[in-house]
Amino acid sequence: MTSSNNNEDLFPALESLSRLIVPHIKTAIFVALVLNQFTVFPDFNVILSQVSSPLILIVALYFGGIWTLPNGQDTKSTLSWKILLGPFFDFKTISSRVGTYFKVGSLMSLAYYLTLYYDLPLPFQPWVQYMFVGITVSVSAAAYLFAPISKIYGPLRFCYLEHAQTYWLVVNWWSLTAIVPFFSATLLPVFGFCLISVTVGTWVHIYFAYREKVRTIAWTVSENAARAKAAAEEARDFGTMAKKYEEQMVNAAAEARRDAVLSNSVKLTDFFDSASRAWAALGEATAPAEDAVAQAQRVIASAIICEETEKVDDKQKAENERLATYFRQSAETAHERARETVALLRAAQASVRSSENAARQDEVARRHAEHTAESASNAAKAVSDTVASIQDAERRAAWAGGAAARRAEEAVTMATNGEIEEAKKAVAASESAFQAAEESAKIVREGMEAAQRGLQEWLQSSRHGV
Repeated sequence: MTSSNNNEDLFPALESLSRLIVPHIKTAIFVALVLNQFTVFPDFNVILSQVSSPLILIVALYFGGIWTLPNGQDTKSTLSWKILLGPFFDFKTISSRVGTYFKVGSLMSLAYYLTLYYDLPLPFQPWVQYMFVGITVSVSAAAYLFAPISKIYGPLRFCYLEHAQTYWLVVNWWSLTAIVPFFSATLLPVFGFCLISVTVGTWVHIYFAYREKVRTIAWTVSENAARAKAAAEEARDFGTMAKKYEEQMVNAAAEARRDAVLSNSVKLTDFFDSASRAWAALGEATAPAEDAVAQAQRVIASAIICEETEKVDDKQKAENERLATYFRQSAETAHERARETVALLRAAQASVRSSENAARQDEVARRHAEHTAESASNAAKAVSDTVASIQDAERRAAWAGGAAARRAEEAVTMATNGEIEEAKKAVAASESAFQAAEESAKIVREGMEAAQRGLQEWLQSSRHGV
């Protein structure tokens, strides 16, 4: 049973009230039709016209419906005023929805039926009325065929698909009620009045409900399509950045491998140059050493001669002095040669040490270059694998963005045609598409960040060295 909430929809309240009235309205109409054939009361038509008053009819049906409510079957629950007044709440919901249009329809109905009820002359000739009816039918047919779908076809389709069950429930007993005016001329204006009012009110309500649902669906799918498109573009941008990181890493790995190759060629040449200079310096040191040995031998021989020679005269003395001078000069020369030899030997030793240092530096450089090239190759492979793993996610994001846009168009088209339930399915599909796009964009972003971290970590490690 419905409550007194003003936000209730018209059709649930109408269905609830109809389900309560249906079991009794058929019986009441059947009894009225049977009694109308017999003169049970002298003033039966007057009584029938009073009983058929809408307010009295609803009150009678309401109190008749009380007997159908649960009566002591559930001992744990009590009968509340909310349950008893449920039909009144339903009637209030219906009247609040169509009350304004009911007044407009009443004016139209009274303007037409007053002439019939009081036998007033018609304001127009019959042929004018027929022409008016024909024009109305033609305009209605043209509007149905050529008017925008959102004006006539869409609301009618929406009413048929959404509320056909409600109308069938109402028609199930309304068809019997429609027979009553043919047995009572008094009810004919009331019947026309109610029919026009309810028709106008129902149409306006359905039209605005249709417009609201179409607007809601259009806004929802446009939001989903926009988010899916943004996610797809984001995934594409992240994928492009990841590919740039991959390209930079591959170029860095190629340069590292080239440096490793150069280190194994140029550094060794420098080492061999240093070694050759060291050996040349040692060769230069050998000749002065040999000269010093020869000079020393001559000095020794001269000294022996001087010792064996007798000093008999001044001439011999002068010769001895000359030999002594020669010996001194030879000794000085040998000493100078020896000093040069020592200097050359020290230079040779320095060259040898430089060669050894060059060899050690070359070995360190080779190891560093090899380590850098190997780490660069590993990092490039890891980055390439990461970029390859996010390509599927990037394609899924692009596909989801297009799917969300297509589903949005389908949802708007279906909603405009009045197929709200199918449009809701398209809305759900567009929502799933944009969620898939966002998930794929997230995967691509994580892959791009992983590629960026791989490149940065390799750069940091290459700066610090081995």
